[in-house]
Amino acid sequence: MLYSKFNSSLSLSFINQYGNLRSQESKKIKIDSQGNFYVGGTNELAGGGFEFLLVKFNSSGTFQWARGYNNGLNTFQEHLLEDMIIDPNGYIYVTGGSEGTGTMFDITTLKYDLNGNLLWTNRYNGNGNSSDGPYSVDLDSQGNVYVGGVSVEEENPSESANPRNTFIVIKYNPANGNRSWVRYFYGNSLSSRDASCAAVKTDANNNVICTGYANMLSAYDYITIK
Repeated sequence: MLYSKFNSSLSLSFINQYGNLRSQESKKIKIDSQGNFYVGGTNELAGGGFEFLLVKFNSSGTFQWARGYNNGLNTFQEHLLEDMIIDPNGYIYVTGGSEGTGTMFDITTLKYDLNGNLLWTNRYNGNGNSSDGPYSVDLDSQGNVYVGGVSVEEENPSESANPRNTFIVIKYNPANGNRSWVRYFYGNSLSSRDASCAAVKTDANNNVICTGYANMLSAYDYITIK
């Protein structure tokens, strides 16, 4: 994992690297109000799989701490961080797809404090018991957490043998990680239905706006929902 900082004149302030003998890959970077920066990505496990990786550096680029999450399964399974956000108090929320035991990938959201202590974990497995994954996380002005992505769900009992990709948004209580609600958009109701949320944002009034795609009968369309 290579990281660097340039000043306002585009002169290089520092360039450093973080890693071990296995592979690391960075995917997201966020900066807190103190200028500390956090890099989120993946770290290769000893068994050949991957775990969430969250690394904190101070404003001078000095390493502070690193945290991994692999659901306690340090094996060939995969746990892939997708997005992250920092609230005004310095708490860090990360979300990604994490393999479970018998559940394939679950939408997995974590909260850390500024010292890297894990405060809570929430895993969501759709009723289709298949591969579910998030793509985006945002916060409202009250600190509530919203995650958007895709979940394999049954819209009705007739789909029990073949549940399908479904646009999903989940709201979490920031204090304890409990889910406040889960909302779905299925797209069409035919066997071809396929929908996913690509991004979620909140506005000044704490409305939640989500965008993604859905197969609407004959073709895929942009879908935006408020």
